[in-house]
Amino acid sequence: MEHVNEKRRITPLQWFSWALMVTAPFLLMGLMSLFTGRNMWNSWPVWSNELDCYWVLQNMGVKGAGYNGMYEVIPPVGNQSVLGIAPLIFYGWFVQLFGLSRVTIMLGNCLWMSAGALVFCLVRKPKAQSALMMTLMTLTYAPLALYLGTSMPEAVNYGLLTFYATFLLHYDETRKPWAMWLAVGFALLACLYRIQYVLLFLPLAWQFGGRRFGLKTWIALAVCVILAFICAIVAIWFTAPSIQSFPYHFVHADSLEIAIQQLLSHTKANVMDYFALRGPDRIEQVFRLIYLASILVCLLGTFVHTCREPGKKMRLETGMNTPFLVVSVWLLGSLGIIMLLYETNDWWDFRMLAPVLWLTALCLLMSDRRIAPLCIFFGSLLLTLTLILHEPVGCFADPYRFTEPPKSDALAQAMEVITFDPEAADPFDNTIRTDLRETWQMTDREDGLGFETGWFIEDSVGKSRWILTDMLKVPLEGYKPVFKTEGMAVYQRIEE
Repeated sequence: MEHVNEKRRITPLQWFSWALMVTAPFLLMGLMSLFTGRNMWNSWPVWSNELDCYWVLQNMGVKGAGYNGMYEVIPPVGNQSVLGIAPLIFYGWFVQLFGLSRVTIMLGNCLWMSAGALVFCLVRKPKAQSALMMTLMTLTYAPLALYLGTSMPEAVNYGLLTFYATFLLHYDETRKPWAMWLAVGFALLACLYRIQYVLLFLPLAWQFGGRRFGLKTWIALAVCVILAFICAIVAIWFTAPSIQSFPYHFVHADSLEIAIQQLLSHTKANVMDYFALRGPDRIEQVFRLIYLASILVCLLGTFVHTCREPGKKMRLETGMNTPFLVVSVWLLGSLGIIMLLYETNDWWDFRMLAPVLWLTALCLLMSDRRIAPLCIFFGSLLLTLTLILHEPVGCFADPYRFTEPPKSDALAQAMEVITFDPEAADPFDNTIRTDLRETWQMTDREDGLGFETGWFIEDSVGKSRWILTDMLKVPLEGYKPVFKTEGMAVYQRIEE
């Protein structure tokens, strides 16, 4: 393993390689701007998750702010959206210091990644070759390129996982307790965002237990799982449920038998979709093949691995290689959690597994493994080549991503009617219920107004004070029209 040597002089090449590793996300934004001919920093939030994130930050600290979510289904605590408290944790500090603008989330993502790389370099002091390798991996990692120029919190994953890897590897070498506690802290922070990161505790428990599956390891693993469960409960408290998701329907099943049937059916559908490779986009297909190939390489490394003794040639050895076993469980477990609880369509598995594979390459490379991370790197290059040759996809295909979306005069007039009440006791009094999608996305509004989105159905309308729509699609009682024009209408709840 690459280790910290305080007496070893840091060469100019090392300093240069570290600088590249720290600035890699900013370099990637520049390279994408040059390659596409568009300023990636001039990116408008147009996806629903981007807008959720932006609105949560816009309403941060506003007294009486409305709810952000879907179908007027609210979180147990607070008024956060389906993204939960993650936007406040990741970007709230930045908004407090510099205010909110269209570049806030993108800049925050880059800063999270740069901060993780900076701490990694200062603590681990990687060799120039390894730092350059990880920089090249970052610059050519297609999943990162597809989301770094958006206001999605996807890139934060890479920063969090870099912090985690820093302290995990440092504890592995030095056995210093502070490194273990920091690794646990960043693992818990990651679990607040995505519960799949509960698997980050597996290598932590393994290291804490002396690199063997003894009683100490199992106790450490049990404690970590309990902590992760607490994090999941906290995240649920502050997250607006998505009634279109499988977890929502699974939890609200009428009986245990129905819940089990739903779980089996959902998992079967995901497995068939994942391995069929017919439905998803070509980019998703190639990534799935690379991910599965990486699992096979790590499983092979579990039983067959290379060994080099000083002064001798590299040779193959057989036997159990526990680090590779842990990595294999990490890769397989992450895929399993997604198949059980999430989706393998609409880029879900792509977004959630991409940081997992990237962390795998980082940890293996910094643990003096070469073949496995090189295989992942060449797979990453293949995916990048596919992205380059592919027709524009993702953020690169959005028609209004890099030009200001057109604003409707009727919509602007409608938004002038909707007012914010700072004295409201109920957040729904400052909430807009709407089924409009694209034309209103960047419309100016008062800070504090929340948006509840989704198609109108009778049992999802009636709580919000304001309704903004093109035309009513369900019977509506308890509301009065306050604005109407061609293709736009606003209704206000009648106060009792």
